[in-house]
Amino acid sequence: MIKGNSIRGEWLGEWLKGRDMEFQNILYRIENQVLTVTLNRPRLRNALNLDLMREIKGAMEEAEKDEDVRAVVITGVGDVFSSGGDLPLLVRMVEIESDEEYIEWNNPFIEAIMAIYQTGKPVIAAVNGPAVGGGCEISLSCDLRIASDKAIFAELFVRLGDIPGLGGLFFLPKIVGLGKAYELAYTGQPVTAEEAYRIGLVNHLVPADKFPDFVKDFSESLAKGPTKALGYIKKGIQYSLNSDLGSSFEYIKGLQKSIKHTWDNKEGIMAALEKRRASFKGQ
Repeated sequence: MIKGNSIRGEWLGEWLKGRDMEFQNILYRIENQVLTVTLNRPRLRNALNLDLMREIKGAMEEAEKDEDVRAVVITGVGDVFSSGGDLPLLVRMVEIESDEEYIEWNNPFIEAIMAIYQTGKPVIAAVNGPAVGGGCEISLSCDLRIASDKAIFAELFVRLGDIPGLGGLFFLPKIVGLGKAYELAYTGQPVTAEEAYRIGLVNHLVPADKFPDFVKDFSESLAKGPTKALGYIKKGIQYSLNSDLGSSFEYIKGLQKSIKHTWDNKEGIMAALEKRRASFKGQ
């Protein structure tokens, strides 16, 4: 039953040329105007390193510019979303004595999360298996989470004597509420897919055998929507979460001034007048 409520910056221009792009640590595939970014380090259970995070950032920046991309899915190869930070990398980072050098090593992780969060198109985390540590936080930075019943979520940082550093402390309270956010961050306790759905951590819980088709259908339905309006909705929600109602109204008025000039807005209104289904172009 389905429930629902390494590409470095300097390589970017040369590599981003086709529909199937050859990265080192991710797979980049566009089909039916949906970009699927697949974490692709299967031997290391899709552990996160500097190059992989740079590639995610590059992929999201390209998706932002590419008019043929109208929705994004982030998932993991095999039966794991991501096992979190690459342990040898974490060891090296904890041994760094200079604060400046530590920040330099940490920045690619933060920049990738920011690129996901700021992309003006719907971003879905298709969590096909365990998403722990930094892998969990990548999923939290996406707009929506669809989980296979094989998924597991865990903010494991506290078990390493560390704190969630890739946005978890920002996203968790907004997604699951303050008390549950404290609990998940304090304990690092794994959360099953069923529990994640119950507490609102995921939007849809899908049996593993139906998971690929569900993700495909759901993402393609978003890709057929009014892309610019969806992007403005995303911006409006993000702004409003951190503002008062009056400020939110002022910000959204500015978005409305922009949206009224889009082709899709005009098409949506005409379709309603003509009693037909709107055919949006993402323009």
